[in-house]
Amino acid sequence: MGPTNMVPMVMMTAGVTATATVGERVAGRVMDTVKTGITEFELAGIRDVLRAESVAGVDIKRLAQNNDKFKRFLQDPEVMQQQGGRDPSIDLWDNDYMLEGPFDQEEYLVFSMGPNGGSDACRGSAADVSKELQSEVTEWDLDEYSDENYEAANNDDVCMPFVAVNELKGIYRRIGE
Repeated sequence: MGPTNMVPMVMMTAGVTATATVGERVAGRVMDTVKTGITEFELAGIRDVLRAESVAGVDIKRLAQNNDKFKRFLQDPEVMQQQGGRDPSIDLWDNDYMLEGPFDQEEYLVFSMGPNGGSDACRGSAADVSKELQSEVTEWDLDEYSDENYEAANNDDVCMPFVAVNELKGIYRRIGE
């Protein structure tokens, strides 16, 4: 059993433990943190595909200007492989992945709107979220993390910036050039 296969079991165990200890809303936060890590992994895959496709000549700017085109692009089985029958254009909170840009120097941002489903601000990397959770676990105070005291994060978007290059440089040249 690989690490990917264990994710549902870890999510279920964490959710049951947190629900029994501090409440449903806090358990939801634990689940959302696990989903955030998985989403960051999925976004890295989307980023890598977009980089490769930009080198192959796909106009990433056009995809960023039209969410429907971006969604269809991700749903193309020749572009993104579906994992377990899941639509690769939808995050774990059932929202579409988004693409924005270009910003400076052909920079783009592919992102999930995270648990709150609103486009606000990036939360930070999975490592940042993990450190935050580790701190919460080591300084566990049941009163602080009860449902009454729980506050959801406002800036919870999961983001993956990248640079798209629409030309081949250096050793990456088309055959025959």
